[in-house]
Amino acid sequence: MAVKPNPLVPYYHLLVVVVSVFVQLSVITTSHAFVVHRANYHYSAPPISITRRDMSVDKPEIVVVSKPDEDFLAKKGVFKWGTWGCPASKFPWTYDSNESCYLLKGKVTVTPSDGRKAVTIARGDFATFPAGMSCTWDVEEAVEKHYTFF
Repeated sequence: MAVKPNPLVPYYHLLVVVVSVFVQLSVITTSHAFVVHRANYHYSAPPISITRRDMSVDKPEIVVVSKPDEDFLAKKGVFKWGTWGCPASKFPWTYDSNESCYLLKGKVTVTPSDGRKAVTIARGDFATFPAGMSCTWDVEEAVEKHYTFF
């Protein structure tokens, strides 16, 4: 009598794919082998151990161009952007979209609340802040800047 292949065996491979998708969401560890039985057919897969990989998603940092030249600023169209300013102060801020700015005067330290690197920018610096970042602005000297959201 011929032994027919177990129709569930191909689903083992599908299970491995599904488990690998969920690895990003949880930690799965097992010491049991997957075993499929049917009549006289036996299929056994080796024990698996799946551990969570480092899932920290690289979040974009604040990018600062210190004292860019006039050509850089002209290509960006900086002097056509709106302006904004504030006195020395400290306040929280969340970026709903990316922002680029060019400081005309002042000095500020921007400290992200999620562990990204803090930056200090001053007169003549160009900075780009990533969308979704929450931070604290610590304005040490009154700021005036050209800015654009994108």
